[in-house]
Amino acid sequence: MSSLYKKNKKFYLLLILPALLLYSFAMLAPLFGGTIPYSFLKWNLMSGKKAFVGFDNYVKLFSDAKFWTSFGFNLFVGAFTIIGSNVFGFILAYFLNENIKAKGVVRAMFFIPNIVSAVLVSFIWVFIFTNAMPALGGALGWDWLANISWFGTPSMATVTIIVVSIWQNIGFLMIIYTAGLQTIPKDVMESAELDGCSGLKKVLKIELPLLMPTVTINLFVSISGAFKSFDIPNAPLYPFGYGLSYTTFDISAVTLDQNEMDKNGRIAAHVTVKNTGDTAGCDVVQLYIRDDYSDVVRPVRELKGFRRVELAPGKEQEVTFYITEEDLRCYRLDGTFGSEPGTFTVFVGDSSTTENSAVFTLK
Repeated sequence: MSSLYKKNKKFYLLLILPALLLYSFAMLAPLFGGTIPYSFLKWNLMSGKKAFVGFDNYVKLFSDAKFWTSFGFNLFVGAFTIIGSNVFGFILAYFLNENIKAKGVVRAMFFIPNIVSAVLVSFIWVFIFTNAMPALGGALGWDWLANISWFGTPSMATVTIIVVSIWQNIGFLMIIYTAGLQTIPKDVMESAELDGCSGLKKVLKIELPLLMPTVTINLFVSISGAFKSFDIPNAPLYPFGYGLSYTTFDISAVTLDQNEMDKNGRIAAHVTVKNTGDTAGCDVVQLYIRDDYSDVVRPVRELKGFRRVELAPGKEQEVTFYITEEDLRCYRLDGTFGSEPGTFTVFVGDSSTTENSAVFTLK
């Protein structure tokens, strides 16, 4: 093989020349001709006025906490997606490379996500997480599965992103691993089996080392896909309820007068707001409620009340919100409007991102 390559080296280089020229024109020219030079300028892309600022844009970027939040989120989700996609892709390819029935159909089923639009994929998984999973958990008697709020918290939402990303990437990686497995000479595998090398030992000692070129290709493919798919996780520049002030306020931990409520009762949520600055000012205290385990898709937090508080420097005031069963209602799966028994989390703060919370149960 090496002698054949050396003999026809110029011919092979001519074959890849069009691809190299296209790549240079489509990727490298815009990068070095536009993106990198413009990164050293101050320009709003509209006016013709451009000012050279050196590395100021890079200093501003690396000093921005949102950049590092986005980078960390990309790194976390990307790492799990890359590892999971390659591990499960190889496992599928390994078993489908054996002589089993209908393996062509199974391969096609796992490859379908690569040709399905992202919009349709999102609808499919919303149905799975909000309808199929609770129904399956209820049928099997697994309350832990039926009560998982897949979109209810940022941590669980991150898990759903990883699961869907792995599912969508497995098929393509599986095809490449299958092609790599089929290039391994059969006489090598037969010799290994005659020498007593079988099972996991055969995979680790024989097949994986021979598949390293294929593994390298799949790693590059999965890395390039994983780290361009995610942005800042639910981090708007100004969250809902945000407001500027000439002073600062401190809101105490929220307390509830009871931890359980029936449909005819009510719960009082108390906080104390204090002006910790040197200037008189106003703060808008907001009440949000989250249904922790809902049968239908609901917002992560719903605004249920707010109070405007005006305080002099150093002064404080207690604010009370009353929660009734009506505040917990939504349109249910059967089309009726009502509440669902279960646990609810109350958030009280000066924006929708507050983590000042308490939990109660609706009987």
